[in-house]
Amino acid sequence: MKANTIKIEGKLLTEIQKAKPASLSFAAFVRLIIEKELLRRKMGVAAKLYQQFLEEDKEESAFLQEWEKADLANAPKERKK
Repeated sequence: MKANTIKIEGKLLTEIQKAKPASLSFAAFVRLIIEKELLRRKMGVAAKLYQQFLEEDKEESAFLQEWEKADLANAPKERKK
């Protein structure tokens, strides 16, 4: 596996040290931050693609609108037999 070293100093270093949980090493915390940022970007792309899908597929969009109207806070009414 290819490895890289980066220099972190000044204000950025101070901010990272303040935010770092005691349970993680500095390197592990920086790695976690980078992983979360990459995932955030992927989720942003996925959200845009899904929005585009909804705009193109009117049936799926209508289904989703109906789903959003559903009362999920209360138990459904029992049907009479």
